[in-house]
Amino acid sequence: MSPAFDNFVNKVKAVTKDAADKTSKQAKIAKLKINMKTLDMEKNRHFQTIGLRTFILWTEGQ
Repeated sequence: MSPAFDNFVNKVKAVTKDAADKTSKQAKIAKLKINMKTLDMEKNRHFQTIGLRTFILWTEGQ
């Protein structure tokens, strides 16, 4: 093969590898964000449960 074609192929390989690396990194970031949101929703649900139980105990005591 000619040196120009080899250079072109090497550039394509480099760009493809870079795109794959960036995609992988973005996927990991997205997964972490989803996990954070899930944990936040779970925390809020626990706070709502605590608030409801506290209200019930408070109203029973009156």
